[in-house]
Amino acid sequence: MSYQHKVIILKLILSIALTSAINLKAFAQRNVNDTLQTYAVVYEGDTIEAKTLEPLLLKAWYNAAQMSANAKWTRLRNAIYVTYPFAKRAGKVINELNVG
Repeated sequence: MSYQHKVIILKLILSIALTSAINLKAFAQRNVNDTLQTYAVVYEGDTIEAKTLEPLLLKAWYNAAQMSANAKWTRLRNAIYVTYPFAKRAGKVINELNVG
């Protein structure tokens, strides 16, 4: 291969490289919106991204002891709901008897 052929091939490769670089530069300068739009709030002068998280469902499996303890607690709570108004009234009656 002669020197002239090498120079021509080198110029061809150089021109292809420059043309590719110019095309890449033009692609990078296009007005392409490559950002994501999100909601934000301003809190005490700071801008904070605001997101709404999807609900998370958690399931728990109880063993027999936990089920029994939960049943006892529920029964006690319901008994207190029923008897508390009577206890409150009884306290008022006792205070009235003590005063009079």
